[in-house]
Amino acid sequence: MFPDCGLENITAVGNAAGEGAKLALFDKSKRDEAKEVARFVEFVESAADKDFQEYFYEAMSFQQAKDGFTGNKKSLEETV
Repeated sequence: MFPDCGLENITAVGNAAGEGAKLALFDKSKRDEAKEVARFVEFVESAADKDFQEYFYEAMSFQQAKDGFTGNKKSLEETV
């Protein structure tokens, strides 16, 4: 899913998790960096939140789905 923005703002990253795993495997400084980042990560059990299903459902109602992704459509038409 893409936000309704110019295509120049969208970058495909492929298998980012796999690339990160390779970096961490071969470079100790990257493992150290990952450990530092992990200190600031908080696990949230969303299924345990009584309001999660409602929030999730509301979030699925993307405005760009209602207006037809006009920004991306225009960008695609310009590139073809």
